[in-house]
Order: sequence, then C-alpha cells, then structure tokens
Amino acid sequence: MKTVTRVNITEAIYEQIGLSRKDSGDVLDMIIEEIRAELVSGKDVKISSFGTFGLHQKMPVWDAIRKPVKLRKFHRERLFHSDLRKFCARP
Repeated sequence: MKTVTRVNITEAIYEQIGLSRKDSGDVLDMIIEEIRAELVSGKDVKISSFGTFGLHQKMPVWDAIRKPVKLRKFHRERLFHSDLRKFCARP
C-alpha cells in the first residue's frame, strides 16, 4: 500500500492543474481546513465520489479511562481508490 502525503498531493495539483507549488499547497491546506472545521463542529463531511469523514463517540472500556473517546471514521467509495492511484501515479 502506498502512503500518500501532502507533498504528493501538492505535487499532483502542481503538475495537473498548473498552479505554482506554493499555491497548490495553499489550496490543499484550505480544503483540509474546511474538512477539519466541519468535523470539529460535529458534522460529517461527504466528498462526492470520494467518501465520508466523521467523528463518533466510543464507549469506554471499563478498565480504561471512564471518558468517551473521539475516533475518526472514514468511509471511502470504491471508485475513488482506483482514481487516486491514477491521480498520484508518477510517470
């Protein structure tokens, strides 16, 4: 499994759209910030043809700390997996 980093995505935006590397990084940061802000406010985020991000409460284990734990959840859509490989593939 290949790990996709911010640098990989920024480089792909730079190569495919033609923005400068700095502008590509800024665009990616704005997108991630929008997703983060919605998750923090308690809303799920659905990106069409990509997947859904959300937070849910997990009940504590009796032997662990007694507070609920926030976990991140992500449901990817099947079509996205192959599209991401094509988008991030290096020639």
